[in-house]
Amino acid sequence: MEFMFELHTCYAVGSRDEVDKKLIYDELLAELFYPVRQENIDTNELTIRLAEEFALVTYTDMERKDKATAAYIGEGVRSVRNVSEEDKQIQLGRSANNSISESCHASATEGLAQFGMIRLDYSGAMGQSRVNNDFGRGHEAYASRGKMKQVTNKRKGTVEKKEIELGSFHMLHPKLQDSLLQTSRKNAKKHRARFDAALKRQEDLKREKMELLLAKKLEDKGSNFLENLYLWDQWHHEKCWHTKEEANDQFKALTSKTAKLKAVKDQLLIRYLGLGWVEAYHPWSRNGTDFSPDYLFKFLVDVVIPLKDEKVVPDEPPVDLPAPPEMPTLGTTSCDADGFDENYNERVETFKQKWRSERDSRMERGEGDKWSKMQKDAPPKIDSSLKNYEIEMLFSGTDDAGEPFFNWYNGKVKKVLNEKGRRVLIEWNEDCLGTEDARESKQRLAITKWNPENSSEGAWRHYIKE
Repeated sequence: MEFMFELHTCYAVGSRDEVDKKLIYDELLAELFYPVRQENIDTNELTIRLAEEFALVTYTDMERKDKATAAYIGEGVRSVRNVSEEDKQIQLGRSANNSISESCHASATEGLAQFGMIRLDYSGAMGQSRVNNDFGRGHEAYASRGKMKQVTNKRKGTVEKKEIELGSFHMLHPKLQDSLLQTSRKNAKKHRARFDAALKRQEDLKREKMELLLAKKLEDKGSNFLENLYLWDQWHHEKCWHTKEEANDQFKALTSKTAKLKAVKDQLLIRYLGLGWVEAYHPWSRNGTDFSPDYLFKFLVDVVIPLKDEKVVPDEPPVDLPAPPEMPTLGTTSCDADGFDENYNERVETFKQKWRSERDSRMERGEGDKWSKMQKDAPPKIDSSLKNYEIEMLFSGTDDAGEPFFNWYNGKVKKVLNEKGRRVLIEWNEDCLGTEDARESKQRLAITKWNPENSSEGAWRHYIKE
């Protein structure tokens, strides 16, 4: 008892470091009678009640006459009260069943009984040697009274006769047996160390693989969240069609089937992915046939746009991360469960902050353009209504070192010079002008240069402020 509770140390689960060894049984006993973990304190009275109920129900069930256990307890014919002292002495040290070679648990128990510890290599070797009959002495001959024994072939469902054989160890020459035992004893320590090292390599590789898979999954989830951030932002800017009238105007202004299809898909994704409204989902095709822009537009107008009258717009896009399962609760939720929720919420918040920062970093590197994604699908009309329109255009130039660069200039339309020729007079904001830049200039607003995916000189769009 002194050894088990005051001297015997074990590795903590998941560790093989000496510094992690603990007095496992001493800590277990202390936590059992003097709990310090909050969940054990909270459930102490309930656990005692459960133990009492469980013991009563179990014992009552074991006493049932139609069960084999009834013979071994109480007044059963094979209970301790009714077994003779001679039979007790004969049974001491005997195994209670013959499943050692068939059960991993039984083999581990045998290893613990013989060696005082459980090692995977020991238990595995013992079980394997029994299955292979490596040390068999042919004791079956005493039961079968001959050199043949009956063997049941479970796969074929037949009973066959098989010759009784000695185990492979006893078929060796005595000198080879002695040499094998001496060699095994000599190399046992080295083999144990090699097995431990191999087991640690396996654990490290498994952990590394799991970490890589988790990192890849989080990277994919992060990329999705980044796209959903843009979609959520689009709801709050002019990109989104909030009314049926606005949707009709924008849809009719688009001239190509490709542009119409892309615009309608974007509107559906704003609601489905950006806001998390599952009712806005619609497949792009069915049975190998793509849905037309007009079909999807009708679904958008009739079903999706009206959702804003009954749905709540979230403060941020939804996050799709592995979460604790939704489980029914009985009574008071444990502090462990509350802790899981708190850890999950912290992990989600860290995840969101990381990918918001990533979006800003990508914009600084020129890998993404938030403002391009906020623009309307169709350009505004070039007429008198365009006066005072906030605009920005892309121009090229060279810096002080003679290197070419592109930069967006912002201002407002002061006057429409030629509606048909799409020429306007723009007054540029002073904060974006250089010392030699003109305060005003005449520009042509080409339809093909309206917010293109690959921006080039002359590209133009609405100037959106934060």
